[in-house]
Amino acid sequence: NGTIYITSQGETSESFLLEYQASNADEACSIQDLVGEGLSEANVGGKTIGDYETVGSKDLWAGNILTDSSGAQIGLSYGDCTLLPGVAAFMCIGEWALDSGDIVTYAGYSPNSMNPGHIAVTGGTGCYAGASGTLLLKAANEEYSSYDWNYQPKPEAETCFSLVDTLGGHLIYESSSGSIVIGDYETPGSMDIWFNNSMYTGSHDGALLEGMYSLGECTLLANATEFMCTEQFVLNATDGSSIVAAGFSPNSFEDGTMAISGTGCFTGIKGGLTITAQSIEEDYDYFSYEVKSTNEKEDASGVDAGEETDSSKGEEAGSNTEEEISNETVDKSTEGESEKEGECIPIETLCPVCI
Repeated sequence: NGTIYITSQGETSESFLLEYQASNADEACSIQDLVGEGLSEANVGGKTIGDYETVGSKDLWAGNILTDSSGAQIGLSYGDCTLLPGVAAFMCIGEWALDSGDIVTYAGYSPNSMNPGHIAVTGGTGCYAGASGTLLLKAANEEYSSYDWNYQPKPEAETCFSLVDTLGGHLIYESSSGSIVIGDYETPGSMDIWFNNSMYTGSHDGALLEGMYSLGECTLLANATEFMCTEQFVLNATDGSSIVAAGFSPNSFEDGTMAISGTGCFTGIKGGLTITAQSIEEDYDYFSYEVKSTNEKEDASGVDAGEETDSSKGEEAGSNTEEEISNETVDKSTEGESEKEGECIPIETLCPVCI
């Protein structure tokens, strides 16, 4: 956890300076406290490229005004949503630039309607470094001139199931039956977007995972050899439990690894998913992906650490952490060996200052 500051090194932006600042655990802030009784976002900086009926349309915004339940401004909102096939939902990424100077980042789906979508807090800067939580986002009116944000507490542990059992115990394949390509697989900027893709155990001949599906978008990068992707695996639509993955996926049969965050039961989860195309038929019409957890750590306690903010609560939570929180580590590498934390390079050593 921490903050990376990025500064352009000239008007041509040919290089950037990256500086790392570690987070201070003693200054941790709560997403639940931040959202409180709800936030309102006034759509004053929005622009739609396309419309709300054409797949691939973009809803972009910069400088939307965030206010708390009392009407006081607390910051500005920036983000990007892409309309998915079926025009029923957008895949969104964004951030809140708070007046305190800190940032909160998020990703997830938002319905193209007045219904709420489940958004994962993916992190932040300053006292929100390493933040997690589930946010509910919905349009406040049919004109989309404002939006409502609310916080959803993590469900009780006994109502949740283990991601290790679901993804770690076997492979899950994803059918691209709900996928549309805008462009092609050779032109940078082309998009692969999907909604309601099915998932199966073991192979496409395996058992259908009833009620589970994925949605997301990938954009082909400048070299046309990798996509940058954001996708969401909805594992329980009833309580909004899902895994949100972001990262690059090769435009080939090679492995891609994405960092994960979660909503609902999987709030606070950290780790990665390895995604590999298993078959590419003529004209790139059909894909399946092997999805497996890599070094996945799961909080099985049913408690969002961000909810404990008082020093007294923090001490109590700290005393119970080892007893109540089960951090299962799974590495599905070809060797099947577990990765040890000591083998990882601390980010401050890897890149204290990089260009």
